[in-house]
Amino acid sequence: MKFSAYLCAVTMLVSVIAMPSYVLAETVPTLISVGETESLNVIETLVESITLDEGEELNIDDITDEELLEAEPSELPEAVEDLALTTRLQGMMLLDVEGNGEVYYIDPVTEGKEYLADGEAAQLLLKRKALGINEENFSKLVMGENKDEPSVCEESALGKRLRGRIVLRVEENGEAYWILPTNCRAYYAGTFEASYELMKRFSLGIVKNDLAKIPDNKRQKMKTALRLSVYAHADNNDMTLENAKDDLKKEVNTIKVCMEDFRVSYDGEMTSETNKTRVGTCVQKSNMPRISEDRGDEIKEMIKETREERKESASIGQRQGLRDINMRQIAEKVRKMIANRAGQ
Repeated sequence: MKFSAYLCAVTMLVSVIAMPSYVLAETVPTLISVGETESLNVIETLVESITLDEGEELNIDDITDEELLEAEPSELPEAVEDLALTTRLQGMMLLDVEGNGEVYYIDPVTEGKEYLADGEAAQLLLKRKALGINEENFSKLVMGENKDEPSVCEESALGKRLRGRIVLRVEENGEAYWILPTNCRAYYAGTFEASYELMKRFSLGIVKNDLAKIPDNKRQKMKTALRLSVYAHADNNDMTLENAKDDLKKEVNTIKVCMEDFRVSYDGEMTSETNKTRVGTCVQKSNMPRISEDRGDEIKEMIKETREERKESASIGQRQGLRDINMRQIAEKVRKMIANRAGQ
């Protein structure tokens, strides 16, 4: 997805934020036009404490360090969301056949796609999305070995009801199984290697134009916004990615307080457009990074270079975390590379 398309997509997340009571500021800031804030939609995603459909709250702390360092998926074209296509593919693993073989899970609960960069991301998905199942009910599921096996959706009522879901055997060893939506059989996915290989082997190939019609789920939007913001903040302030992430938490809370002050003091109707303006107003009082489309493209190059540096370190037995990445060196390398491209 192009960066500008992403900015449009996250606008849907704007809603009235349910927040605890705060001490109101002495003065309410003057309204600022939405157009004056380049990265408004990215920041809207971060300041939201998003409530997922199953009642789970999502915030910055829920995005792991490894997710901030994972490979960036290849670009998708701009497209109009297709609800019918999204519904039809719920619970499936999709393989981008025109990209770098990226795998996406279409969450049947939150009804959107989530990018799975590697086996670690797949395991994280299993832990987050797994539905506990006792042995009595697990015995009612029909096991599967390959995706071409005949469907048991008519014979297995439980398999049909759980298709697309991930279940966890809570009375055994916590083994995870994925219920393949096309045949309602349960497939073992209990280790890093098993889960990711299963997801790639059983995935449905899809072209970019169709993949782009399936919206990112709320967690994916939060993760993308946070990755861009953390890298930008680290680069802007010459700090580590770890410190940038911690710093952004404070900035997000500052914006939330400002927004609540505005909500309580505002006499007019709180429309979605007013809410956007409210965010824009409060952003100006914070140190949140401003991310234009060109800046977003630059940051994505930094993410790629970070991955290359981590691979080199891993090859000599070193595992780099957020605090170990030399952002100044990476940023200088990327800017030289971009300048060389422009001069050709």
